[in-house]
Amino acid sequence: LAAISRFAMLLSSGLVGAIAIGAIYDVFMRYFLNDPTLWNVEYTGYGLAWIGLLAAGEMTRKGEQIRIMILLAKLS
Repeated sequence: LAAISRFAMLLSSGLVGAIAIGAIYDVFMRYFLNDPTLWNVEYTGYGLAWIGLLAAGEMTRKGEQIRIMILLAKLS
């Protein structure tokens, strides 16, 4: 069960990279070729949802929570 959870965490990390590459591609298409993509926003939304769902299993196993560290650093 721990191996499946770690694999899901690796998969969610890969999705972060894929979303970043998609965003770079969309910026290039929109501003340099003047031909924006329509599908990138959809995939980014679905990818972000899957990142949260895939990471939740590993975080629950470790007894942690998914949090935004930048906000915590600025408030403390």
